[in-house]
Amino acid sequence: MAEDDVIFSMTATPRSGGGQSFRNDIEQLEGGSVGGAIFTINELTDTSATLTGRTPVKLATSDAELATYLQDEIESQEGISLDLEVTIEGDVEEG
Repeated sequence: MAEDDVIFSMTATPRSGGGQSFRNDIEQLEGGSVGGAIFTINELTDTSATLTGRTPVKLATSDAELATYLQDEIESQEGISLDLEVTIEGDVEEG
């Protein structure tokens, strides 16, 4: 983890037609790196997930831009279509 990483919270919901594999899709994201972001699942149901993540600060320009970036990266790298809401929490403290 880099000293200038930013942590964020993220709520994910399946896009139309993606509900059957939603739980597996979210579990697939945990622990991996997608577009430089690393995710931890906080809560997971059949229709929504709450995750915490960290990403290099250069990617976290605003909540909306980070959400769009992550949606695009998750879809292109993992083939998973999600609707995301992201809230940037702040810098990760080292130590």
